[in-house]
Amino acid sequence: MKLFQVMPCRIQGYQATLDGYLKTDKLLVSFNDICNNGSNILTPSGVSDHLGSYIFIPILSFFFNLDINISTNIFFIGYGILTFIISIYYFNKIKFNYFGKIYGFFCIFLLFLLNIFISDTYSFYGLTSLALIPVWYFFFKKNLINEKYSLILYSIFTGLLIAFSEMVRGQSGSIILLCILIYYFFSIEKQIKLKFISLIILIFPLILSQILLSHLSEKRNLFFKENPNFLYELEKRDIPLNHVRAVWHNAYYNLGFLSYYKSEFPKNTDEYSVKKAKKINPNVVPYTKEYEKILMKEYFNFVKDYPLYFIKITFAKLGVIIMYLIVFINIGIYNLFKKGLSNQVKFFFLPGIFLNSSLGLAAEPDYSYLLGMFAFASMMSVYTLEKNK
Repeated sequence: MKLFQVMPCRIQGYQATLDGYLKTDKLLVSFNDICNNGSNILTPSGVSDHLGSYIFIPILSFFFNLDINISTNIFFIGYGILTFIISIYYFNKIKFNYFGKIYGFFCIFLLFLLNIFISDTYSFYGLTSLALIPVWYFFFKKNLINEKYSLILYSIFTGLLIAFSEMVRGQSGSIILLCILIYYFFSIEKQIKLKFISLIILIFPLILSQILLSHLSEKRNLFFKENPNFLYELEKRDIPLNHVRAVWHNAYYNLGFLSYYKSEFPKNTDEYSVKKAKKINPNVVPYTKEYEKILMKEYFNFVKDYPLYFIKITFAKLGVIIMYLIVFINIGIYNLFKKGLSNQVKFFFLPGIFLNSSLGLAAEPDYSYLLGMFAFASMMSVYTLEKNK
């Protein structure tokens, strides 16, 4: 595992976005994005990617006159330090014995280092969970839903952090939001009005952030549409203007997870998904809605034609995920059997583990996709050591 391993093409994309902004005064317009076939032309930023970091990092670099590599490290490490401080602060609000304190700090610190060393946008899966798990464990434990002022403050803070996280990496904040809602509606029977207020506050920043991204994307697209020469270059190079997140693109090539060398079986590379879609429709532009539809259809065709192989892939991925869970829960496994499953475990931690592990099942069980699961598993283990009253 390399330290601070932001993908070279992503850093190059940040630099291209900064160069595009300097040339056009437009956000999310890149210049010379060589990794996406945009050599010496203007192109949309963040093709098939989440757009938040393509806004925040170039702006940070521009306003403080920083090298793009430095601003990238400041962005990811700074967010990591913030989440670490939040996590430690709320962890210390719960009573533990001496061993529990040491073990908890050790787990939080290791999770922080793991996410920082991995860095990149993937780290937001783990870092956002690392921050908010202790916050909401404390909130649930102290039954703060009955205190309107606390409810509003916790909901505002969490909503803003989730919205920011989702702009940078999809599902990095929405999963913990779902876990909070599951706990609300399955563990807390009363306070329907306060739960509804909290839900609105939690979701509102997320909606606003997605509207902002949509607005910036539309302004960017309008810029290209008003300049036919730029649009012509995009069409000539097969670069999408209205690109979408690569969901079925990733799902399809990850059918090659076991690396079986059969001509009809997918290969575990980005290029294979592109070639497959192009074989079906030579005119399709990668990372567009039409492109995703083709690969979605091919994905289910493959599952239908090779169901046993698909089951084998799924169980292979599941085996890797279970291995990770054993490592990260560790002594918590014994404590869970000894103490039983509390409401926090049943309606907060276990949903978080399940939802985060689904990212690994849908794509591949690589550690970068499972950082949120690691956080939920480790923190569940930590809180099994909480002192009994």
